[in-house]
Amino acid sequence: MRPHEAVEIVLRPEDLDIVAVDQGQLVVTVDTQLFRGDYYEITAYDTDQNRWLIHSTNPAKDGQQVGLFFEPEDVHIMRFGESEEDFDARLDSYEEEE
Repeated sequence: MRPHEAVEIVLRPEDLDIVAVDQGQLVVTVDTQLFRGDYYEITAYDTDQNRWLIHSTNPAKDGQQVGLFFEPEDVHIMRFGESEEDFDARLDSYEEEE
Protein backbone atom coordinates (compact mmCIF):
# COMPACT_ATOMS: atom_id res chain seq x y z
CA MET A 1 0.00 0.00 0.00
CA ARG A 2 1.05 3.54 -0.69
CA PRO A 3 0.47 6.54 1.60
CA HIS A 4 -3.00 8.11 1.08
CA GLU A 5 -4.02 5.34 -1.32
CA ALA A 6 -7.77 4.74 -1.60
CA VAL A 7 -8.72 1.35 -0.17
CA GLU A 8 -11.77 -0.80 0.37
CA ILE A 9 -12.33 -2.58 3.68
CA VAL A 10 -13.92 -5.94 2.93
CA LEU A 11 -15.59 -8.40 5.29
CA ARG A 12 -17.47 -11.49 4.24
CA PRO A 13 -21.19 -11.20 5.12
CA GLU A 14 -20.96 -14.18 7.47
CA ASP A 15 -18.16 -12.41 9.39
CA LEU A 16 -20.15 -9.23 10.09
CA ASP A 17 -22.95 -8.94 12.63
CA ILE A 18 -25.37 -6.05 13.09
CA VAL A 19 -25.63 -5.52 16.84
CA ALA A 20 -26.75 -2.93 19.39
CA VAL A 21 -24.74 0.30 19.25
CA ASP A 22 -22.99 -0.42 22.56
CA GLN A 23 -21.84 -3.86 21.35
CA GLY A 24 -20.27 -2.82 18.03
CA GLN A 25 -16.69 -1.91 17.25
CA LEU A 26 -18.10 0.63 14.82
CA VAL A 27 -21.35 2.59 14.82
CA VAL A 28 -23.06 3.46 11.54
CA THR A 29 -26.28 5.18 10.55
CA VAL A 30 -28.45 3.34 8.03
CA ASP A 31 -29.14 5.39 4.91
CA THR A 32 -31.01 2.89 2.72
CA GLN A 33 -32.02 -0.74 2.76
CA LEU A 34 -33.12 -3.01 -0.09
CA PHE A 35 -34.36 -6.58 0.29
CA ARG A 36 -32.55 -8.75 -2.26
CA GLY A 37 -34.42 -12.02 -1.71
CA ASP A 38 -31.95 -13.81 0.57
CA TYR A 39 -30.42 -10.79 2.27
CA TYR A 40 -30.77 -7.06 2.88
CA GLU A 41 -28.41 -4.68 1.12
CA ILE A 42 -27.86 -1.83 3.55
CA THR A 43 -26.01 1.40 2.83
CA ALA A 44 -24.79 3.16 5.96
CA TYR A 45 -22.34 5.90 6.95
CA ASP A 46 -20.05 6.25 9.94
CA THR A 47 -19.29 9.55 11.72
CA ASP A 48 -16.44 10.26 9.26
CA GLN A 49 -18.89 9.86 6.35
CA ASN A 50 -17.27 6.64 5.16
CA ARG A 51 -19.81 4.61 3.17
CA TRP A 52 -20.49 1.04 4.27
CA LEU A 53 -22.28 -1.43 1.99
CA ILE A 54 -23.58 -4.25 4.18
CA HIS A 55 -25.17 -7.54 3.17
CA SER A 56 -27.08 -9.02 6.08
CA THR A 57 -29.98 -11.33 6.83
CA ASN A 58 -30.93 -8.88 9.59
CA PRO A 59 -33.05 -5.89 8.59
CA ALA A 60 -32.46 -2.34 9.81
CA LYS A 61 -34.46 0.86 9.47
CA ASP A 62 -33.50 3.97 7.54
CA GLY A 63 -31.98 6.49 9.95
CA GLN A 64 -31.31 3.83 12.60
CA GLN A 65 -27.92 3.70 14.30
CA VAL A 66 -26.52 0.18 14.58
CA GLY A 67 -23.29 -1.37 15.76
CA LEU A 68 -21.11 -3.51 13.51
CA PHE A 69 -19.24 -6.38 15.14
CA PHE A 70 -16.45 -8.38 13.49
CA GLU A 71 -13.22 -10.07 14.48
CA PRO A 72 -10.05 -8.18 13.46
CA GLU A 73 -8.71 -11.19 11.54
CA ASP A 74 -11.80 -11.07 9.29
CA VAL A 75 -10.87 -7.64 7.89
CA HIS A 76 -9.37 -7.56 4.37
CA ILE A 77 -7.90 -4.33 3.01
CA MET A 78 -7.98 -4.12 -0.77
CA ARG A 79 -6.80 -1.41 -3.11
CA PHE A 80 -9.76 0.50 -4.50
CA GLY A 81 -11.12 -1.48 -7.47
CA GLU A 82 -8.67 -4.37 -6.94
CA SER A 83 -9.87 -7.73 -8.21
CA GLU A 84 -9.92 -10.78 -5.97
CA GLU A 85 -7.20 -12.36 -8.13
CA ASP A 86 -4.95 -9.29 -7.79
CA PHE A 87 -5.57 -9.22 -4.03
CA ASP A 88 -4.60 -12.91 -3.71
CA ALA A 89 -1.46 -12.34 -5.81
CA ARG A 90 -0.47 -9.37 -3.63
CA LEU A 91 -0.88 -11.46 -0.48
CA ASP A 92 1.22 -14.24 -2.01
CA SER A 93 3.99 -11.74 -2.83
CA TYR A 94 4.11 -10.64 0.84
CA GLU A 95 4.58 -14.24 1.94
CA GLU A 96 7.40 -14.68 -0.57
CA GLU A 97 9.21 -11.64 0.90
CA GLU A 98 9.34 -13.23 4.34
